[in-house]
This record gives sequence, structure tokens and C-alpha cells, in this order.
Amino acid sequence: MIRRHLRTNVIGYVALFAALCTGAYAAGLKKDSVKSKQIAAGAVKTDELADGAVDSAKVADGSLTAGDFGGPLPQGEQGPPGPPGSPDTGAQILAKLDEVAGPGSGLDADYLDGLSSQGYVKANDTPGGELSGTYANPGIADGVVGVHEHAMTPAARVSQPFTAGSCFGAPVIPGDGTTTTMAFATQDTESGGEMHGGPCSELSKLYAPNSGFYAISASIVWDATDGGSRFIGIRLNGDDDDYMAGERMVAASGSDRSEQSISTLVHLEQGEYAEVFLSQNSGSPITLDNAFRRQSFQMAWIAP
Repeated sequence: MIRRHLRTNVIGYVALFAALCTGAYAAGLKKDSVKSKQIAAGAVKTDELADGAVDSAKVADGSLTAGDFGGPLPQGEQGPPGPPGSPDTGAQILAKLDEVAGPGSGLDADYLDGLSSQGYVKANDTPGGELSGTYANPGIADGVVGVHEHAMTPAARVSQPFTAGSCFGAPVIPGDGTTTTMAFATQDTESGGEMHGGPCSELSKLYAPNSGFYAISASIVWDATDGGSRFIGIRLNGDDDDYMAGERMVAASGSDRSEQSISTLVHLEQGEYAEVFLSQNSGSPITLDNAFRRQSFQMAWIAP
């Protein structure tokens, strides 16, 4: 009878044994001992998740869509529409700018202040020609400045004296010591600017075309006349109190000619001038022989 009871209830006993063993096993699980392989796919439901158990750290970037949130995400207030864009492509816009670009357009950097940008230099560009170094502070290359690279030096020499204001009249010097301004008819040489010339009243003057230091000299040959003394002087800017050089000598006797030559170094501003003055006190007028080339007046710029 016991055998018959066991045979007819064997399945129930097996089920009861499994249930008792499973409960004992579950009751005996250690903390953190259940791994993902012990959990069947889809076995964890919403009800099994604690509140706040899933946060952003547990969600893969880009894995959630609007559908995961039950519909579209909320959006902020829409801003005003922007201006309509050009129907042209970028290439078409550039082509149109090229058509209107030019001096004064302000649309093309190929032009600066109306000049082609190719005419400008940039910092650290290397200059050419006779320059060295780089921009913006190039220098003059070694050995390129010679005699022919210098500007013409202002200089003039005039000769053939006559009495100023007489316009090529005889150069007569009164014998009473009166100071006489000398003009010069012949311009032997002139360079670097206009220094001598113009109307009769200007032929006594040598002008400074540039400011700077000038070497000025004058020479005179007196006719052979006994008695008294002879004077030659260089005056600036028509000022009787501004003689820069002068010489007085006793006249030669007999048939000898008295000759005088003076020189000085003077700083002149542009437009200032020098003149030569003569006087003698022999008691008789002396007419100079202006055929001598050494009857001359000269002035040359030598330094700034």
C-alpha cells in the first residue's frame, strides 16, 4: 500500500522537493552574487526597478529617441525668421564681386586707397635694388652709393665784374672810399640749382638753393694805380653790418697790379645770398680790367 502511494504521487513529491530546494537556494544568495547571466532576457520589468535607479550615467549616449519619452520633446519659443538667403551660389557671388571690384569700391582687397595692393610692401618683405634688410626698416646696401648716386652739389662761379646796376657798364670804383657792389656778367658754371641770374639787379648775388654750409670766395685784380688802399669784402643778404670776410691792403706801386683774394665758410638758409664789395681811396676812380678770368666770385655747398 505504501508502494502504491509513492508510485501515484512521485511527480508531486519531485515538484515539492524542487520548490523547497529553490527557496532554500534563493534564501541563501549572497549580496551582489546574481549576475546578468542568471537573469533571463526580458525578465526585469518596470516594477522591479526602484525609483531613481536609472540615471543618465546608466544610459548610452544617443540611445534614447523621442519615442522613448512618449512623444516629441518640449521646445523653447521659436525666434523670428531670418532674412532670405541669396539665390546665388558662393561661386556666383564671388564672380559678381570681381565684376564691380576696383579703386574705391571697398569690396576687393586687391586695391588699397585706390592703388593696387601689389604696389604695397609687407612687414619682413625683402627689398630689391640697392636696398638691404627687410621692411619696414630697410637700409642701403653696402657699396652701392658712389659718386654718380649723389645729388648735384649746389655750386656756381661767375666772372667779368662790372658795377652793379649799370648792366654791363664799365666797372668803375670811386677813389673816395665809397663801397661799390660788384655784379658779374659771365656765369662760368652752375649746378644743383639756380644760384645766379635774373635781371641786372640780381647779377651781384649768389643765392643758396639749399640750407647748409657754403664755401664762398672772391678774387679781384686792380689796375696799376698808385696811392691809397684797396678793400674787398663779402656781405650777406644786403646787410652792411654783416660782412663775413674782408681784406684791406696798401696799393702796389708803379706798374704792379694789386690782387686780392678772400674766402669764408658760412651757414646760409635756403634763399639767402652773398655779394662782393670793393672800395679804394687813391683819390681817383679806378676802372677795372674785367678781361681777367681770376676776377671772380664763387660759392659751393659743402655740408648740411
